Amino acid sequence: MRQTSQHPLCTCIIAALLGLAAQAAGAAAYAYAVTDLGTAGGPLSAATALNDGGTVGGYSQTGGGRTHAVAWRGGAARDLGTLGGSHSGVAGVNTQGVMAGYAYASGDAASHAVLWRGGAIVDLGTLGGAFSSANAINDGGQVAGMSHLADGRMHAAYWSGGRKTDLGTLGGSASNALAINSRGWAVGYSYVGGDTAAHATLWNGRGAIDLGTLGGTGSSAQAINDAGLIAGTSELKDDRQSRATLWRGRSASSLGALRPQDSSGAYGINNAGVVVGYNLAQSARVSRATMWANGCIHDLNDITDLGGTGLTLVQANAVNERGQIAGFALNGNAETRAVLLTPTGSQPQPACRRPAP
Repeated sequence: MRQTSQHPLCTCIIAALLGLAAQAAGAAAYAYAVTDLGTAGGPLSAATALNDGGTVGGYSQTGGGRTHAVAWRGGAARDLGTLGGSHSGVAGVNTQGVMAGYAYASGDAASHAVLWRGGAIVDLGTLGGAFSSANAINDGGQVAGMSHLADGRMHAAYWSGGRKTDLGTLGGSASNALAINSRGWAVGYSYVGGDTAAHATLWNGRGAIDLGTLGGTGSSAQAINDAGLIAGTSELKDDRQSRATLWRGRSASSLGALRPQDSSGAYGINNAGVVVGYNLAQSARVSRATMWANGCIHDLNDITDLGGTGLTLVQANAVNERGQIAGFALNGNAETRAVLLTPTGSQPQPACRRPAP
């Protein structure tokens, strides 16, 4: 007959080992690990751009209270500076690490689209007005953004090979290009004739193309991958809710939300079709960073190891081909912090939650 010790110390050791095993299993179940990227001296920061090498771009408050463009490489924050003015910010970064954004000039009377390349800041200029912004850059160095015209109207703009191009509108007075893919296709939004609504828009060399909505008044395209899949946001029929939206050609489909009464929106997409953005509950004051993949929706707070950080993931802005996600969170002091989520490679993968329509 096999004997089993009933010594209390033995029982405690076994219980402790089982507890550690359970903790290890729980930790391994998380799909992502989080890195608080810190700031450039002030209390606030946000990550807005991410390349496949893990370089992150965004902005941060400085110790002097100004907002400056920041690059995070290897966990270190680098203040990219301005054109002599008070503020700047990064909106896009390509594989070579060239960053696109905006910077104010001395006196803060004008803000121009700029590139940060090789340690230098390059002024891309405007289409005649005082303000412009570079919102995205592809690996070929083509840049999409917006510029004010001489008469003050804002138009989507394209910079390539030292040339500036007005991308035009859908008949309204304003437009803005927010993303660009490897083919040079740009997406964003434009006002329609009469300025009655802004619609998601594609510029692919054939003029401005209206991508439509999910039945509501407005929509905006925020990201495009190399296959031409477009992610963004559209209002629903009653204009009381919005949904993260995927466009295939001109066909729009809802990616859904965590609950039927919620609103959602998309800001990033990679070549695998993974989409990231946010979900906002009807009664909530703060959104939740969200991911859509393989027909499933995930609150990133539920599948990220946040233990001991005090962070709440609020919005995901970009996803790279390695599955890393950049965005921002709130810390325990309700301060916005730039964050980078990195896949842990844990098995099994998070359970699939089907989105509410």
